[in-house]
Amino acid sequence: MKIIVQKFGGTSLLTDERRKRCAKKVIELKKSGEEPVVVVSAIGRKGDSYATDSLLNLVDIDFSSREDLDMLMSCGEIISAVIFSNILQKTGYKAKSLSGEMAGIITDNNYSDAQIKCINAKYIKDLLKKDIIPVVAGFQGKSEEGFITTLGRGGSDTTAIALAVALNAERVEIYSDVPGLYTADPKIVKGAKIIDKTEYEELFNISYHGAKIVSIEAAEMALKSDDLVMELKSTFSPEKGTRVSKMVEEDKVYFQTKKFARAVTHIPDITQISIELEKDIDEDKRRLKIYRVLAKKDISLDMFTISPGVLIFNINSKDRDKANEVLKELKVNYRLRNNCAKISIVGTRIHGVPGIMAKIANCLYRKKIKIIQIVDSHSTISCLIDEKDVNKALKTLHEEFNLGNN
Repeated sequence: MKIIVQKFGGTSLLTDERRKRCAKKVIELKKSGEEPVVVVSAIGRKGDSYATDSLLNLVDIDFSSREDLDMLMSCGEIISAVIFSNILQKTGYKAKSLSGEMAGIITDNNYSDAQIKCINAKYIKDLLKKDIIPVVAGFQGKSEEGFITTLGRGGSDTTAIALAVALNAERVEIYSDVPGLYTADPKIVKGAKIIDKTEYEELFNISYHGAKIVSIEAAEMALKSDDLVMELKSTFSPEKGTRVSKMVEEDKVYFQTKKFARAVTHIPDITQISIELEKDIDEDKRRLKIYRVLAKKDISLDMFTISPGVLIFNINSKDRDKANEVLKELKVNYRLRNNCAKISIVGTRIHGVPGIMAKIANCLYRKKIKIIQIVDSHSTISCLIDEKDVNKALKTLHEEFNLGNN
């Protein structure tokens, strides 16, 4: 049985015409002798009737339990699954809509950001044996206590990848309004090109540093798979898109070095926090306490700079008020730098390559873009800059590294 998981995003399902277009892709697979398993997101995006954000606007979040909120947020995908299943049935194919629980997805108890613990795929396999197309509501599962949970932003991607692994699928197709993984945000950089082939490690790095085509959790899950192939495609375009796999094909393992720089990405809405540590104290102990207290408030830290008497790191701007409260309680001397963004060159073997840092610094200096902070790793070099300079930085780095000829 050649199982193919097909995931359709919210914009792909926004209108009846678009839903029928997606259904046609499922039917084409079925006619070719393959067995499709469909995963759907909630219909549309913020402002549309059944989108997750629209559902949340129906209640006062401050007076709702986390269990109730997850139950509410799961409804959008369930509605989508029922509607899509109905379209397939009207075209003469047997189909069955499934909630995450019915699909056998078991998660932990971390409501609104649950992690998948295991999947019992027996029911889906039984449906496939009966020639019934499963249409699974993405973004959700069931806790071990039996409550509905949701998987966080991009959770339908995670559902699709997890089901593909559990079903030993041949490939997973992720359909959205974007025709593949780009060398930069095409809305900002006109010369951005689609990356036709890449590996899971690279997809994870590009996603982690700001690309929105696949959720970070889904990319990480795919990274751990053995032989799953992923195809990133547009619902509205005939382009082939991006094919993602491990570099193994027909028992051959490829060791060729990838191009040094593959993409330039960005993450907006960052606040930098600089803390001046007190004199004559155990600085390591003081830093540790700061980390622990911020962690208890679910504040994620990034881009650390540590030197005698100083601690610098970045947070998402949405956590700025919480961080302010924590740091005031700790009675530390600190400064906030708002309206920042992180831009990253993503590739391979970046760390330690002579001249690369100078090339980036010189490129940004020519455009009068100030580098506030910089960190590097094996596969990325990231710079913190003023958010107003993001578009200019992306364009000049994309050109400097010749990514348009990827």
